[in-house]
Formats: sequence, structure tokens, C-alpha cells
Amino acid sequence: TLRTIVLPLLAPAIGAGAIFAFTISFDELIVALFIAGPEQFTLPRQMLASAREYLSPTLAVAAVLVSLASLLLLGFYAVLQRGR
Repeated sequence: TLRTIVLPLLAPAIGAGAIFAFTISFDELIVALFIAGPEQFTLPRQMLASAREYLSPTLAVAAVLVSLASLLLLGFYAVLQRGR
């Protein structure tokens, strides 16, 4: 019953929650810049500092991974919506 009843009913809510969480995570850099002190380096702050000093291949890889993750989520959502 879990696979045939519960998961199909939860799929839209899980998809919407994933999209909402992904959208909210883009605001993380702005919040980290305002809240964190000068001695605290979170990942978004470190990436911004790295981008200002020099263009690192690591930063480019992180940007590609974030883009791929968003495209995969969007594709998964499209497949779920087409199946209805």
C-alpha cells in the first residue's frame, strides 16, 4: 500500500517542497553575508571571495553541479507531471 497509495499521494507535496527548498537556498549567500562575522567563512562566502580574487576551476565545477541539480529536479518534476 505504501508504493501504490501513499507515495503517489505524497509525490506532489514532495516535489513542491523540493522546489521551494531549492528556491530558498539561493538566498543563503545574502543571509550569510549579513549575519556572519568577519571571522566566519561559510561555503557561500568562501565561494564569493574565491570568485572575487580569481576564477577557480573548483568554483566553476560547483556552479555546474548546482545547475545540473536544478535541471535534474526540473526534469524529474516534468516527468511526474506528464505521467498524470
